[in-house]
Amino acid sequence: MLVYHNVIDQEDDGELEIAVPVEDAFSDDSEVYGRQLEGATMATTLHHGRYEEITPVNHMVTSWVSQNGYEIAGPTREVCLNDSQMVAPELLTRLEFPIRSKA
Repeated sequence: MLVYHNVIDQEDDGELEIAVPVEDAFSDDSEVYGRQLEGATMATTLHHGRYEEITPVNHMVTSWVSQNGYEIAGPTREVCLNDSQMVAPELLTRLEFPIRSKA
């Protein structure tokens, strides 16, 4: 899973976390730490295809969010649902956008 804390594009490297679900807590060190991701109401979609084709899907979801009276309410997430080493280019990626009502 990737957690995007801001936009990553050609002008900005952005900030992201690589997250791996674990069953039990573990000792933190300077580079690896554990934390619980916050729950939220999410606008989600499933992308089936090449990772390079995911940007238009992101735009589609953010447009839906705006057009339906919501706003993005936190870092977005990409959850890889299969192994790119085994199935490329037929990847399954769930996009998750935390949302809240604009009102």
